[in-house]
Amino acid sequence: MLPVMFAADPQPPLTAESIDAGTKSVLDRVREIHQKNDQLPQAQARAEDNEFNTLDAYFAKRGTVSQIKEWANSVVQVHDAKIHELKDDLQKLKKVLETPNLQDTDRRQLQKAIERFDQMLEIAQEAKRISIKKCGAAIRDAEEHEPQRARWQQLKAKRQAVEAAGQVAKEAIKGGPVMVIGEQRREGRSSY
Repeated sequence: MLPVMFAADPQPPLTAESIDAGTKSVLDRVREIHQKNDQLPQAQARAEDNEFNTLDAYFAKRGTVSQIKEWANSVVQVHDAKIHELKDDLQKLKKVLETPNLQDTDRRQLQKAIERFDQMLEIAQEAKRISIKKCGAAIRDAEEHEPQRARWQQLKAKRQAVEAAGQVAKEAIKGGPVMVIGEQRREGRSSY
């Protein structure tokens, strides 16, 4: 038996209008895709810009964890020096108070001075405790945010590179000197 062949369904003939309509729909779809793709980098750039601004506001004025620990140690040392000085002065006053043959007025004045130094010592010790709490909070905060420092530095470097490229482009448009990979372009010509 011979195979039976069916004639293919006749397709409508191609006309210029049908080609134009098909091309137009494809071009419209391509334009739509390009427009969406163009919007993605802009949205990503805005998101990175916002992220950089947030991180920069935090890190620009803060040191690293080790710098903050050094600062905290210096703050505690300042308090310790003040407390040590007050204790020394207090001991000296108490020694003077123990001297024999002091007049009562001198003894009362020394006792009042000792009371004032005791109060100053308590205030200094309380100030040290408060500073230690603040320093500890600053260290904990820095340790918590330290993982984000690398991202901030990355975004900062990217922003600086973009700004440098923008400056090069402005200079090129003006026709002025442009720095190109460490070499200077003169009169709009490349120095390669």
